[in-house]
Amino acid sequence: MIKSEILFIIEICFRFFSVFQCAHAGCLMELCIQLCITMLGKQLIQNNLFEIGIPKLKKLVRKRKSELTSKQEEELNKTLKCYEKDHFLGPFVGISPEYMEMIIQFGMVTLFVASFPLAPLFALLNNIIEIRLDAKKFVKELRRPIAVKAKDIGTFLKYQLTK
Repeated sequence: MIKSEILFIIEICFRFFSVFQCAHAGCLMELCIQLCITMLGKQLIQNNLFEIGIPKLKKLVRKRKSELTSKQEEELNKTLKCYEKDHFLGPFVGISPEYMEMIIQFGMVTLFVASFPLAPLFALLNNIIEIRLDAKKFVKELRRPIAVKAKDIGTFLKYQLTK
């Protein structure tokens, strides 16, 4: 009795999970569609929208918190020097998230280029857009990073001395 119940449960589980299996030709088409959605949807649209939208929202919130009218704000901007205006920009937190995004993209392209041949093209398009958005972000929306003294040029010294 127990043996037949276990077999019945196994058969139900097998039938349930067999619906989610790949076609007889393989899972290449499903993988290609998923990678297309990931490369286009996540990288091109979602990341770039967040890089544009979030700083705009932060700027809007800062503007709302400020109790100055637009005319007073214009007068203040005319009287402030460049370095004083830069103080009102957002703080520089580092470039680790930018590097991480590129590393994930490189891994996706190199691992799945056989199943999705357009991945390098979408990665190139994403990188062109990303360079422009990051340049705008670092120039117009973030403060300059604080300079830190170093002993030497780091690992590049080793490569410079060897010929």
